[in-house]
Amino acid sequence: MPSRLALAQQANLAPTRVYGFGQMCHHSVLEWLVKAGFGNKKNVLKVLMPKEGQGPVNPATICSRLLVRKTDTPVNRNTASVWLEYPGMLVGFYQGQAYMHTMVALDGIHLAGTNNGGIGGALLYDKISWEDLPWSDDGETVGANNYKMFVVNPDQFPIRLKQEL
Repeated sequence: MPSRLALAQQANLAPTRVYGFGQMCHHSVLEWLVKAGFGNKKNVLKVLMPKEGQGPVNPATICSRLLVRKTDTPVNRNTASVWLEYPGMLVGFYQGQAYMHTMVALDGIHLAGTNNGGIGGALLYDKISWEDLPWSDDGETVGANNYKMFVVNPDQFPIRLKQEL
């Protein structure tokens, strides 16, 4: 049975890219979800690849349906300590309607992800304290691009993956 703790343990390690999902931050989170037992490689690859007769697939668009949605729980600087306290929560960042970034909550303080430049982190694998994110003065958004943050329990991933198949 997959668990949030197993996901946090996977995300505590840099992604290996063994599944060939891709190089984006979203792909790192997909790898950790599969390794933690929330899905399988074959189904994730099937969703990431274009269907016959379909044009190119935008990974961010697919991942906005698979991982964290704008309809999931919004987080700001004042509520982050509540929602990010739970290891293994999926954390998504949106700029307007565009899904920009995905991370995993580790331990109540740190988030893990790759390609974190837009939120003040390293471009490679990095662990960042949510308290150290470049919050706006009002605490509602993160980074120079004013990303809004949302969280969801990874238990939603298998349901969302099945909907995309």
